[in-house]
Order: sequence, then structure tokens, then C-alpha cells
Amino acid sequence: MKRIPLIFSLVGLLWVAGSCKQEPRIDDVPLLDRLAQEWKHSTEEAQPGRDVYRTAAFQFPNQAYRQTYRFTPDQRLTISYQTANGTVRYFPGTWVLSEDEQTLTISGINPVGLRPYVVRWRLINLRSDLLLVEPLS
Repeated sequence: MKRIPLIFSLVGLLWVAGSCKQEPRIDDVPLLDRLAQEWKHSTEEAQPGRDVYRTAAFQFPNQAYRQTYRFTPDQRLTISYQTANGTVRYFPGTWVLSEDEQTLTISGINPVGLRPYVVRWRLINLRSDLLLVEPLS
């Protein structure tokens, strides 16, 4: 008779444990999935030798010429910035992540001078809401 309450307790515990859904840890989300979104340059959080980017959901103060990078899973890229009069300019590009997932290379059109350019970044930190890079070129 003492076993029946124990069995019900174990069944209840297993049911509760199975019904609780856990959010995936950031380490469980593939790097490419974290990167493939829109990132805005956070000049307010600038660090010496490092650039900080935040997701589109981040509440930035209104600032002209803030660069935005929209990475897509197919390695395409849209670079944009808002001019002083509020017009948004868009420029196409591509991106490549090194095999060791440490270096990101961006190729596109310089939105200021309209010249082709290549930028290389060392990935320092990539979370769901933060992209921290060290410019290499």
C-alpha cells in the first residue's frame, strides 16, 4: 500500500518535468542563426578597438548615419544608414564566416563614398542581442 502513493508521486513528477519547456541556451543556438538578423551600430557603447552592434529591438536614440547590417542565412547582406534628413539609404553586400567561426568578412558598397569595400571583423561575442567585434581591416 505504501508503494501506491510513491508511484503516483513519481508519475506526477515526471509529468511536470516533461511539460516544462526550457528556452534553449544561447550556446545551443547555432552561431549562424544568431548572426542572421538586423544589427545596428551602437556608437553609444563604443569601446577602444571594438565595435558594438545591437539588434533592431534595441532602443537607440535617434541618430543620423547609424549603420545597420542585415545578415541573411544565404550570406547576403543589406547595409543601410539614415541620413541627416531622415532618408534611409540601402546598399547590397555579402558576408562570409571563417571555418573556425572567428572571422567575419563583409563585402559591399561603402555607403558614404559609393566605393566597393571589404571589412573583416574578429568575433568577440555574439549573443541573441549583442554583436561585439574587433575590426581587422
